[in-house]
Amino acid sequence: MELKLTTFLIISVVAFKAQATIHTVCNLPNSGAMFNDINNAIIAASNGDTLYVLGSNTTYADVTINKNIWLIGPGTFAQKEYVMPATVGKIDLDDNLNGAAVLGFNCNIIGGSNIQNVEIAYNQLNGISYIPLDFSNFNSISNLHIHSNIIKGTNAGNLATFQNCTLLNNLVFENNICVGAIFNLNGNFVSINHNTFYNSNYTSDYSFISTLNAVINNNIFYNSDPITGTTNCSFNNNISYSSTATFATMPAGNGNIDNTNPLMVNVSNTGTYSPTLNFALQAGSPALNTGNDGTNMGITGGNNTSTVTGEVYNMPVIRKMMIQNTSVPQNGNIDVKVRSTKSRTN
Repeated sequence: MELKLTTFLIISVVAFKAQATIHTVCNLPNSGAMFNDINNAIIAASNGDTLYVLGSNTTYADVTINKNIWLIGPGTFAQKEYVMPATVGKIDLDDNLNGAAVLGFNCNIIGGSNIQNVEIAYNQLNGISYIPLDFSNFNSISNLHIHSNIIKGTNAGNLATFQNCTLLNNLVFENNICVGAIFNLNGNFVSINHNTFYNSNYTSDYSFISTLNAVINNNIFYNSDPITGTTNCSFNNNISYSSTATFATMPAGNGNIDNTNPLMVNVSNTGTYSPTLNFALQAGSPALNTGNDGTNMGITGGNNTSTVTGEVYNMPVIRKMMIQNTSVPQNGNIDVKVRSTKSRTN
């Protein structure tokens, strides 16, 4: 049964990214996967390969990505019969990567120097033991696309730090649910777009600390101060709620809405983040279609597909498995019926 399931997953991944070699990884016994350790799979992989990591109730060992590979997990809160994320304490991006991706994990990510064309998406970056996104003390980072993640800050509130990160160019940070603050961000062509900042679990409600020269558009700041800690940033078509800070004090920007409820479906400004929250917009929301691109403010607008399930966009997800034969003779086969759909989005 497990071997058949793994084969199905291989076919699914090929349909998603039909190039190079697919490697499957699972640390559960008798899984039928090709490897039981992610690092061993990376050793066997070549640039351009894809590693598909199955969900497990056992945490995987920390990972170092030193090749230009796609590392794909099952999503943290995937909507299926047996929900098991692929959890990794931290994933290190080694120096000199060009074209790597980390998608669909419960993890934290540590950067590297001289990296470019890296995608980080559909993860829950959990802030346990590490800053969820740590690019401090690295240099020469370009074309970094961070989108469609749930990012939960540390107890100190930091969800991403770029302290002493030099030569940062073309960072696109969009369609993320952000619980905490972005720290020490200063680069060229930095876009912070269509995110929802939700800071109800910290004594400080800052969204930014020492952030310079960013273009901040189409975001929802819910119980989250949008402007304190920013310098020389432009704000356009953002909305804030339950914050005393006002966009009117900013020297650059248009179309912002101060201290107005964006009317999300199920979000409290006194609770903590939970996957049961619903960040979609109700009818009549002032954030509907009022972004400067004509789409919604927050995670449901823009060009990226947002999700609170962590299901990787365009990847098939096995929703249910049903055993068809109740008894199996020795050396016989187990017949399994599988129901699968495409990934579900917010």
